[in-house]
Amino acid sequence: SGDVHDSQVFAPLLKGDEEEVYADKAYGSSTNRELLRFHGIQDKIMFKRSRGMKDLPSWQVELNTLWSKTRCNIERIFAHWK
Repeated sequence: SGDVHDSQVFAPLLKGDEEEVYADKAYGSSTNRELLRFHGIQDKIMFKRSRGMKDLPSWQVELNTLWSKTRCNIERIFAHWK
């Protein structure tokens, strides 16, 4: 429903046969990342800066840039459907 944030229903969205999961920063909790690791699914959730951090480490910026190339193609499909 509309009163539940998408990140709160992350686990039920997984079928278990995924090889990798691309998701935006809202899904980047330690719980979700551990769930992916437990099921052997590659974690390609975008990184976000934690409170108190000035910037993301350069390796996280590079991964976000790399993964966003795939995510933008997927987001384009959803925008078209909408």
